[in-house]
Amino acid sequence: MTLSELEAELNVQFPEKFHKIYHSGAVLNGFELLPAEQIPEHIAYMEQWFFDFLEKEHGFIRRKDVRLIPFAQISSVDLYCLLYEENLPEPKVVFWWHDEYMPVLIGRDFDEFLYDIMICAAYNEEDIHGEDWKKYYQFLSEEYQKKLDSIPEEDLPYAEEENVRKAVNIWEHWKEILS
Repeated sequence: MTLSELEAELNVQFPEKFHKIYHSGAVLNGFELLPAEQIPEHIAYMEQWFFDFLEKEHGFIRRKDVRLIPFAQISSVDLYCLLYEENLPEPKVVFWWHDEYMPVLIGRDFDEFLYDIMICAAYNEEDIHGEDWKKYYQFLSEEYQKKLDSIPEEDLPYAEEENVRKAVNIWEHWKEILS
């Protein structure tokens, strides 16, 4: 299955840079994209284990104007997802730890997400002169390339602290978690 076929099946448009990175094969910060044919399986998994479970066990009801499309997996079940919301031209990027109630915003758009991945890679002491770093760098918008270039190399691992990650509320109704 191609990404275009998957977009048609899911009735979504992936960010253009997502297509480019997907086809580049670049891996940075342990971040590997899911094969297109596995994404529907991960959506079904999220429906069953995240949404159905949280609704039954905790009374959470997902907002009708949001859609999560997983595109990368870390560990066995933690997922990077594109968060589509009605009336937004491009999806946000969130990370969902399987044992949390709320996904965490990683990027307000795919460009900010790529920048964050690169900063995290520097923090994790990946080779910032390597081929994968160079591939990701070419996908950054000019704005984020300039922002990255403005950080002295020795300060890159500490730039991550600038990105404040916040929970994203995808629920329209939930019971009180703490009783």
